[in-house]
Amino acid sequence: MRNIIFDFGNVLVRWEPQRVFLPYFGSEERFRFFWDKVCDADFRNRIDAGESQAGCIAERQRLFPDYAEAIAMYYTTWEEALPGEMPGIIIATLNRPQFEIKTSPN
Repeated sequence: MRNIIFDFGNVLVRWEPQRVFLPYFGSEERFRFFWDKVCDADFRNRIDAGESQAGCIAERQRLFPDYAEAIAMYYTTWEEALPGEMPGIIIATLNRPQFEIKTSPN
């Protein structure tokens, strides 16, 4: 086996988008609307499935122009939403000569 492909967020590392968007929106209610209606599960799943992140973001910005800045933050602030490894996952154990750890920019 030469390649192992993982979903990154909440598989290898914790992904907590609320770390970015709660301060931006200032309330749980506004964040939930954005997360459930604007950057909803369909949007996130399409990106996870390999669709162009830039294309998905542009589409959402056309659908929700009042949220264009926040939608762009989905890409520009993703590293801030990664507070650390998932419990029990040690990335260093995968970093061996027979494996390459790479991320996909989608």
